[in-house]
Amino acid sequence: MEKTEAGVTAQIRELEERVRRLEARRIALETEIATTRFSEQSFSSILDTVPDFVVKLSPDGIIHFANRIAPGLTRSQVIGASMYDFLAPEFVEVARECIERVVRSGTPGVYESVGVGPHGKAARYFTRVGPLTRGSEVESLVLVATDVTELLEAQARLSESREKLELAIAASGVGLWSWQLDSDTHAWDPTTLSLFGIGEAPGNTSALLELVHPDDRARLEACARMVRETGHYEDVEYRVVRPDGELRWLMCKGRAELDSAGRAVRLAGGMVDVTERHALQEQLLQAQKMEAVGQLAAGIAHNFNNMLTVMLSSMELAAEKSGDEVASVLESGRHSAQMAAKIVRQLMVFSAKPRHASREVEDLASIVQRTVEMSRTTFGHEVAITVSLASDLPPVRCDAGQIEQALLNVLINARDAFDGRESGSAEIRVSVDRVRGAGESGSEARIKIEDNGCGMPDEVQRRAFEPFFTTKELGRGTGLGLATTYAILREHGGRVACRSTEGVGTRIELFLPSQSATEQPPNKPVAPERCGGRGECVLVVDDESMIRRLLSALLSDAGYVVETAADGIDAIERVREDVNRYAVVLLDQSMPRLAGRAALRAIRALSPSMKVICFSGFPSALEGADAVLEKPVAAEVLLDTLRAVIDERVGFRRSDS
Repeated sequence: MEKTEAGVTAQIRELEERVRRLEARRIALETEIATTRFSEQSFSSILDTVPDFVVKLSPDGIIHFANRIAPGLTRSQVIGASMYDFLAPEFVEVARECIERVVRSGTPGVYESVGVGPHGKAARYFTRVGPLTRGSEVESLVLVATDVTELLEAQARLSESREKLELAIAASGVGLWSWQLDSDTHAWDPTTLSLFGIGEAPGNTSALLELVHPDDRARLEACARMVRETGHYEDVEYRVVRPDGELRWLMCKGRAELDSAGRAVRLAGGMVDVTERHALQEQLLQAQKMEAVGQLAAGIAHNFNNMLTVMLSSMELAAEKSGDEVASVLESGRHSAQMAAKIVRQLMVFSAKPRHASREVEDLASIVQRTVEMSRTTFGHEVAITVSLASDLPPVRCDAGQIEQALLNVLINARDAFDGRESGSAEIRVSVDRVRGAGESGSEARIKIEDNGCGMPDEVQRRAFEPFFTTKELGRGTGLGLATTYAILREHGGRVACRSTEGVGTRIELFLPSQSATEQPPNKPVAPERCGGRGECVLVVDDESMIRRLLSALLSDAGYVVETAADGIDAIERVREDVNRYAVVLLDQSMPRLAGRAALRAIRALSPSMKVICFSGFPSALEGADAVLEKPVAAEVLLDTLRAVIDERVGFRRSDS
């Protein structure tokens, strides 16, 4: 009995112990379950915040879980469906191959695809696939898909912007550079290297300075020193000497990068070739200088012409009142004065501003002879100029003054080709002939200028007609001579050809289209028979007292009544006193107080029918004048013009004697 009770008691105790263990196990399981639930909730919360799509799927692609659903889809449409249903058709095989490879190998894989994005729109995805294994088998897969649509679009925009920037930089010719100050290292892009004409950036600043023109190194060093001391970078321009010896101007712009202490640690910027700008600035200064010289020359010519007028008129008056022996001597002086006046007039034609003269059919031989004769007078005796004229030259329609200028430019270049020559003859040969061409008559007139000077190398010959290109030293040329010749011939429908051999000489040919044989050069007007005055009153207006006295004597001897005025205001007062008194006013252009142009307007306002002759040392006309005489003028031309204007005859609008 006791044994039975003892056994029961032991069993009870064993049962109680089992109950305690089970209770402890229950509590442990509940704790584990709670922990698991907390982990699941935490994991779920984490998945909810992950911007990627996290999907669990079977090896055949069926979706069992997804942390998020794309807007526009429902969970019921996604869970249990095949992942391949949400891919663009062309990417299905790409995804399938990746998944099958992960299942076979048990290692993760990646692929890119286009799938369904928010609200059914196509989106680009970068997808990572990982295996979930049980034992050695892959039971399921985890797929993490990242929407990279915006990232790829931003990269495409960035790439497009970078390409546009590179194209803009390449088109602008800007070279990019940087300078790390602490290590003294330079980084240059290909454009910067090409500006310097080298293949790699200099190793340090000392090597860079070796590439800079010696006269500009101090400026560049001062700029670098300022950056180091102040952290401020200023734009700088300097010259570099390329390995081939070519000199180029570069302009550098940039900015300094500063550290937390305000100290410059790096410079970065761009540079551009400004050689042409510097050349244009120099040419502009030279052109302005030449313009000033031209204006000065015009003023000198005006005064010179006034003096020649006095000389010429004095000798003509003296010759008329002297014996034959004295008259012969005075005639030689008069001839010399006329030649001097001709030279001044020709020089003024070439230096004056262009005139809008109409083109006429001209005798080309006469144009060439006039220009060559002036060149002989001004070039000196060291250069021999010969002329050969064909007998069958065709007529050409042209502006004679422009053709003279074009030819003179070539002759000046030919003369300069002998600079520095110490031995040998200097010869310029000019010939004019007819050649086959495209003119109205099937031919062209050709002016050929040949010299035995220094000649031109091929590079110079190719650029000979470029504006502002010159090989002459500063002050000797503007680089516009041959360019102007080229422009004049082109405007006339002609052309220019050049052939030169260095050390032998140069030949330049000017071609002008010919006119039909029926159109001939106009005959020069025949001056009317010289006539004197018939008691008419002439008002001579000039600020030079000697000119007034001489003209008064000359016109008085010729039968005119002469009155004089020293300036425009005096002339206006005399006309106002009696508007019918004067048959003609001989009016100077350049005078103090009131110049000829304003005086002419005032005189015409007082007397619209008043005859006015412009009489000036400047090669220009007063608008509205009845005739123009350029000082100095021969007595017979002056008297003939006066008579023609008073009698209102046609053909005496301008004197070119």
